[in-house]
Amino acid sequence: MGVIAYIWSGPGIEDPEEQQRSIQDYARDHGITIDRFIEIPWKKSLNKVEGETLVRGETIIVRDLSLLGRGLAEVVSRTDAIIRHGRLIAVKQDLDTGRKDQVPFFRTIESLFSMLSETGKNISRRRARQGIAQKRALGKGVGRPKGSLGKSKLEKHTKEIDQLMKDKPPITFIARKYNVSWITVDRFLKRKKLGKYSELYDN
Repeated sequence: MGVIAYIWSGPGIEDPEEQQRSIQDYARDHGITIDRFIEIPWKKSLNKVEGETLVRGETIIVRDLSLLGRGLAEVVSRTDAIIRHGRLIAVKQDLDTGRKDQVPFFRTIESLFSMLSETGKNISRRRARQGIAQKRALGKGVGRPKGSLGKSKLEKHTKEIDQLMKDKPPITFIARKYNVSWITVDRFLKRKKLGKYSELYDN
């Protein structure tokens, strides 16, 4: 599979050209051919780059392991994901999960990464629950008010749907047209009093 080098740009981040030069030097010294470089603005999540999906067997090379996330939990989670799917190289740490002398070590810490990642998720869940409990203790409402309805995805198509319903199409037709479920369509029609819920509807 391919070798992709990621470099980051943004305030407080090592100069992208320096990152690229360091990675190229490492690749040359270790006989690695880099297929492409991808530069990522620091404020942009790595998950959203080119709708990124790690390809099994792919090699990811970075200047510094710490650039894989904004915090320890994110670095651990992403490192674990890359190791599971392929090979990770971090130049600054002289880390290469494809090197035979490092394989046993990474097989050992792979489970640790998974554990730390899950621990991070548990901490986030706990903080969320604590926040909800604190709001309730202060008498503040949590979540959407009872009986209220959120804004429908179909709201911006109200006029168009009103016209379509004059021809009495099946609800499934409307659902397919706007890529929603028939239940969503039915609730929308009922709330807007359109189609079969209209007082002018002729059975």
